[in-house]
Amino acid sequence: MQEPRALVVDDEPVVRRLCGRIMQGLGYQTLTISRGLEALKAVEEQPFEIVITDLRMPDLDGIQLLKSIKKISPMTDVIVVTGYATLENAIEALKEGAVDYVRKPFSADELQMVVQACRKRRQLAEERAELQEVVGIHDLSAALHSCIFLNEIVTLLLNLTTPLLMSSKALLFLMEDNGENLRVAGCKGLPNEEYGGLRMGLKEGSFGEALNRGKPSLLEEDDNDPLFLTLSAKGENPKGLLCAPLVTRGKIIGGLLLYPRDDGKDFSPSDERAISIMACQAAMAIENARLLEAHQRSIEELTKINEITMLLESCPSDPHFLSSLVQSLKGLIAFDICAFLLPSPRGGKVSIYAFQPLTDQLRYKLKEKMIQDFCKHGKGMVESEDFEMVSFSPSPSPSTPPLTGFGSLLLLPLPTKEQPSGILCLARAKEETFDQSTLKTINTISHIISLALDNQQLYAGARDNYLSTVHALSAAVESKDPYSKDHSFYTAKYAKALAQRLGLPKEKVDEITLASLLHDVGIIGIPESILSKTESLSPEEDRKMQRHPAIGAKILESVIFPWDPKPTILCHHEHFDGSGYPSKLKGEEIPLGARILAIAEAYEMMVANRPPQKAVSRSEAILRLTEGQGTLFDPQLIPPFLEVLKEEG
Repeated sequence: MQEPRALVVDDEPVVRRLCGRIMQGLGYQTLTISRGLEALKAVEEQPFEIVITDLRMPDLDGIQLLKSIKKISPMTDVIVVTGYATLENAIEALKEGAVDYVRKPFSADELQMVVQACRKRRQLAEERAELQEVVGIHDLSAALHSCIFLNEIVTLLLNLTTPLLMSSKALLFLMEDNGENLRVAGCKGLPNEEYGGLRMGLKEGSFGEALNRGKPSLLEEDDNDPLFLTLSAKGENPKGLLCAPLVTRGKIIGGLLLYPRDDGKDFSPSDERAISIMACQAAMAIENARLLEAHQRSIEELTKINEITMLLESCPSDPHFLSSLVQSLKGLIAFDICAFLLPSPRGGKVSIYAFQPLTDQLRYKLKEKMIQDFCKHGKGMVESEDFEMVSFSPSPSPSTPPLTGFGSLLLLPLPTKEQPSGILCLARAKEETFDQSTLKTINTISHIISLALDNQQLYAGARDNYLSTVHALSAAVESKDPYSKDHSFYTAKYAKALAQRLGLPKEKVDEITLASLLHDVGIIGIPESILSKTESLSPEEDRKMQRHPAIGAKILESVIFPWDPKPTILCHHEHFDGSGYPSKLKGEEIPLGARILAIAEAYEMMVANRPPQKAVSRSEAILRLTEGQGTLFDPQLIPPFLEVLKEEG
C-alpha cells in the first residue's frame, strides 16, 4: 500500500525539520518547503493527504496558501501553525477550511495528537463514503427491480452513479443492433441535443479497448483519441474519464463514462469497485428491458400483421384496398414511399403512395426500377407503356418541397409458385437501411400480400364460373317456363334487400341472393303439361309440382358455389305454421334464408302481371303479407320487409 503524502511549509528551518521528523515517524512520505509559492506549485503537481503550514511567511501567507490549496485539492487536510499573537488568524483559518491548528511553541506529542485526530477524521470520512457507496449500490439494486423500461433504467443509472462518485457529468453508451457501434442512450450534466445519438465504434480507440477489457479503467486524455477528439469538438476537454463496461452473459452491451470527480480527487479503488457492481446490475436490467421491448415489438408486429391479413382477406376487390394496406404498413414499418406493381392480362398498374410530394422524374424512375425488377424475377419482358401509373399522397403537405431522390430503396417480388404476381416497393428519403428485423417483417408481409392476390384471382375466377352457371340455369328455367321470365331476378332483389335490412353478414346475404336466383331451377324436372296448364292442378299434378324444390336441390348437388344454396331452395315453400312442403317444417326449423325467400317470392308473384295470373295492387299485396304472419310467414320478418318496400317507394 502506498504511503500517504504530507507537505510541511514553514520559513523556520528548526520547525520544518521537527515537523518533517514527526510526520515521517507517523508513516507519511514527507516533503518540507520554506516558501508559500513553492508549496503551492508542489500541490499543483502532486496530491497530498495533509499539509502543515505556518500562517506567517515572506512571499505568501498561510491563509492565502490555504485558500489556494482548497481550490486545487479540496480533500487535502490543512493544519495551520501559529504563534500566540495570531490566534485570531488561526480561527480565520478554520473558517477557510483548515481542519485544526497548533500554537507555537509546540511539542512533538502535541503535533502528533493533532495529526492523529486529523487522520481519524479522514478514516471516518472514508468509511462514511464507503457506506454511502454500499447504500448507493443497494438503492440502485432496489430501484432496478421496479424498472422495466429502458429509458427509466438509463435515467436511474445516471442519477445514482454521478452523485455517488462525485462526478457531475456522465455519458451512457448502449450497443446498437449491428454489434459494432455504440450510441449515447443518455447523458448527465451535458446537453442531450448535443450528445444524444452520438456514435462510437466498439473497436475505436481507448474507449473500445477499455470496454473489451471488461472492467472499470481510467482513460487518459489523448488529443489523438477518437473519443477525446469528439468531446473536444463539442467544447468538452476532460483530463480523463472513468469507463465502466456494461457486460452481461459475456457480451458487451454498453459502457458508462464518468467525467473526473468534482472534488479534484482521483477515482479510488473503492470507486472503481462500486461502479463495477452498479454497471453489472444495470447491464442485467438493460438486457431484460431490451428483451421485453423486443417481445412487445414482436407482439405489436404480429398484431399489425394479423390486421393486414384480415384486411387482405376482407376487401381485396375494394378500390381503396391498396390505400388501406399502405396505412396499415405505415403503422408497422417506417417509410416515405410505398408502391405496388400489379400486372394484368391487359397490361397492369403501378400505384405509388408517397407521404410527401414527388417530382415527375422520381415517379418515372421508381416505375422503371419496379418494371426492371419484375422482368428480372418474372418470365419474359414487359414494356413500361404497358403499365398505367397512378400516384396518391395520403398526407399531403403543401409546404413540403417535393422529393427528388430516395436514400434507400427496397424492391420485393410478390412470390407465387411460378413467377411474381407483382412487386412491392418501399423507399426512405434518408439513407437509412432496413435492418434485419424489418426485412424479416416485410418479407412475411410480401408473402401474405402475394397469397391474397392469388386468392383474389381464384375468387374472381370462381365468381365468373358460378355466375356463368347461374345464368345458364336461369336461362334453362325460362326456356322451360316462359311465364317465369324475370321472376327469379326480382325475387332475388327483394330477398337481398331484406337480408341486408336484417344486418346479416355479407357472406349470408350473398348465399340468400344466390339461392333466390336459383330457387325455381327444379322446374326443369316438371312436365311442360303441368307448367303450361291454365286451370287448377289436380291433386296428382300438385304433388308433382311440389317436388320442384327437391329436384332443384338435387340438380345443384354437383355444382360448386362459394356458398351452399340448397337448404334455402329446398325449404322455401315451408310455412311458418308447419303447413308447407316438402317436410312440414315449422318456425325456426325452417332455415332463415328460406323464410326470407318465401316472403320475397310471395310478394313478387302478387305484384307481377304474368298471365294467366293478374297482378294485385301494392297495398293489397302488403295486406296479404300481413295476414299471413305466423301462418305462412315468419312474423318477425314482415315488419323489416315492409320497411324495405317503404324505402323502395
